[in-house]
Amino acid sequence: MKTIRLILTVIFTYFLFRYFVIYEVMPKYDFRASVDLAAKKLLDHLKPGDIKTLILGDSALQSGLIPENISPGTYNFSTYAADPRLMLHEYKKIMQKNQRPLTCLITGTFYTYELRYVDDLFFKVHFFFDYYDWSEAVQMYNESKREGTFPARDLSPLEYYLKLTAAKLKFYGLGFSQLQSALWKVPGSYPMQRVSEISYATRGFAPIERKRFDDGLNDKYFAREFNPELTFDLYLNRLIEEGASAGAKVIFVMLPVYLGPGSEREAKYLNDLEKFMTAKQSRL
Repeated sequence: MKTIRLILTVIFTYFLFRYFVIYEVMPKYDFRASVDLAAKKLLDHLKPGDIKTLILGDSALQSGLIPENISPGTYNFSTYAADPRLMLHEYKKIMQKNQRPLTCLITGTFYTYELRYVDDLFFKVHFFFDYYDWSEAVQMYNESKREGTFPARDLSPLEYYLKLTAAKLKFYGLGFSQLQSALWKVPGSYPMQRVSEISYATRGFAPIERKRFDDGLNDKYFAREFNPELTFDLYLNRLIEEGASAGAKVIFVMLPVYLGPGSEREAKYLNDLEKFMTAKQSRL
């Protein structure tokens, strides 16, 4: 009897903690979560045929394009740290809402995704924010094993499922600063509440300070050459094919990047990226 009571207590405590993290801590104290909450709300309230132009990409496009400046039927469903696989996943979810966008704008700020795949950002975002449910996460690993892509290419089943479980249970990926703010902050002002409201009202635009956006965008091009690896290339092709087969016009978007003095590496990166994108565009 004591064992059953202990198990029930642990389960109750976990779900209480999970609710606290997802609905009380993150949307109010974390920029990514507040924008993500707005995106989920947008998706739930879509009516068939609402989306005429769909924006898909990472945070650069999320904060770089304002839907209402493009057209009344434009929606921005870009996500932080997105890769082409997540973009394809989000596209399919949107299509399930009886949407048939005529145009898809895909971000062109693809910086070295191989770095993203081997670091913990993948788990701290893709699974922590529940973009994939448990069955989809299992399917992803099995599929990557057959294709020789990330994550099976880089992680053993044990490593993958341990990180996946920790992220899905919210024990991995929550920054101490967010938890501390929720526990000890004086009640009354939630700095990210307004961000979520703006993002919902503007159909997915993520408002961010100009300097923070510029610094983040330019940082993407430092240190390494543009070298799209297999996982990136494979799912980018599938995303293009999926959009084209649904009758959408797929357009690559490259946001302006300021190149200061001594930025030869960044210029080379952008030139290589442009060549890569031009080759992709010619296949559409």
